[in-house]
Amino acid sequence: MRNYLESSIAILMGMVILGFILIGFTGCTENTLVQPLETMNKVNSPTADELMLNFALAYGGRDLGLYEQLLHEDFIYTFNQDAVSKLGPTYEFFTKEDELITAAKMFSGKPVVNSQGRTVAAIIDIEFLSWEKVGDWEMTGDMDRAGSMRGVYEGTIQFTRDGDRDFTIKGRQMFTVVMDEVSGEKVENRLNYKIIGWQDLSAR
Repeated sequence: MRNYLESSIAILMGMVILGFILIGFTGCTENTLVQPLETMNKVNSPTADELMLNFALAYGGRDLGLYEQLLHEDFIYTFNQDAVSKLGPTYEFFTKEDELITAAKMFSGKPVVNSQGRTVAAIIDIEFLSWEKVGDWEMTGDMDRAGSMRGVYEGTIQFTRDGDRDFTIKGRQMFTVVMDEVSGEKVENRLNYKIIGWQDLSAR
């Protein structure tokens, strides 16, 4: 069971590549703006651990619609300072829309043309080598977001690109999750966690 869980959650580190191949997969134009997504499936995450597993499954399955559901509207991805120094202050953080634009390109399995006009090889495989939660989830103490928690994960992920060099990402990532109350036809006020913050702690 543990091997299955770890294999499933492996993909969780996928978006860490943002700090390393951002120039290749970003560049917001009128053609790349994310439109409202449609999906027949709905996902609920009653605990933080289930949220992270759902995150891994949606990301690993390249299901942009489900992935979007897991991110809070105020979601922010924060790059580490090494990445900022290389990419410039324009890339200190990503909003939810930025994240989904990049994810859409990565999920496509196709090469993309970046904002500089350069063709970037497609990512065709992501292999989990190691993944471990560091410590327990801790309350943030944020008075404006009751029940919000932070958790740190550490892992090693290998990425295979089509016709280009593979690369491996190692390091710690910190996630902040918050509770939402959702209503349904049969179950009202179900507890549902979403990811509101993702901070890259690698290379520090």
